[in-house]
Amino acid sequence: MSRIPLIAAALLVACQPSEPDEPLVVPEPDPAAVVAPAPTDDPIAGVLAGEVPAPVSAGEDKPIVVWLEVEVEVPSDGRPMVDGRTNLPDGTMLVVTLEGEDDFTTQDIASVRDGAYSAGPFGPDEGMGSGDYAARVAMSLPRSQPDAVKAVIGEGGERLVGDAVIESDMGVKVETTQEFTVDAGSGSLSGEGARAEANEILEGLREVWQLGQDMEKLRAVADPNCGGQQAKAEDKLRALTRSAERLPAALKGPLRAASNDLKHCIQCEGTALQMCTIADLSLKRGEIQVASATVADLRPVD
Repeated sequence: MSRIPLIAAALLVACQPSEPDEPLVVPEPDPAAVVAPAPTDDPIAGVLAGEVPAPVSAGEDKPIVVWLEVEVEVPSDGRPMVDGRTNLPDGTMLVVTLEGEDDFTTQDIASVRDGAYSAGPFGPDEGMGSGDYAARVAMSLPRSQPDAVKAVIGEGGERLVGDAVIESDMGVKVETTQEFTVDAGSGSLSGEGARAEANEILEGLREVWQLGQDMEKLRAVADPNCGGQQAKAEDKLRALTRSAERLPAALKGPLRAASNDLKHCIQCEGTALQMCTIADLSLKRGEIQVASATVADLRPVD
């Protein structure tokens, strides 16, 4: 019977109100204990998880939207300069080509440095002849670029995109063209200086004629080296023809006629020797007209 009071006393103690609880204190988090979210290959999920995309660098497969500017300056000496800016990586090799009438072509190599490039001057010392030209700037094939450049653009340039990018079997090409005009009149010759210049050009044309004569040995046996001699003679003829553009019309006309006949004299065809005979007559007529030109004939080009 003695156990009942003890149980009752225990129940009374359990039912008594307790002391108020102490305020809940939340400890400050330990920065060293914070775990960063695990990286993910999903770019959207990565941004949501707090990842910051890294900038494009060598070895990444992110596209590069290429831009390539071309500017042509023709100074008073008639020898153009080509330059511009681009976002192609420094060290990128560019081929700068100038093209004009009568199959005129000349090239220079430029390298990108600090986002810019420059090439030239182009043309002979006496300047390029009057006419319309085009300057084409093209990135060399990706496989020929320095290793540091290929690390950015890709081995085949596959990371390059944009309006200037052209797909090809040998890798992508980057190319931009700018047309321009040369006015050789600003550097025209007159008076006895023009006559002296015309005589020098005639001497050069006579050398081209001699090349055509000598090529007959190659033409007779269909020697494959004839093509190389023809190219050499054509280059010389083009340079002389451009030089004549600065002369007064009375001198320029006969020189042009002789140049046109010489084009057929320096071919690797069987009839070229006969054309050399015609060119010889044109040269002789030119020599007479230059020698007999009057003061009025030697006035500057308008």
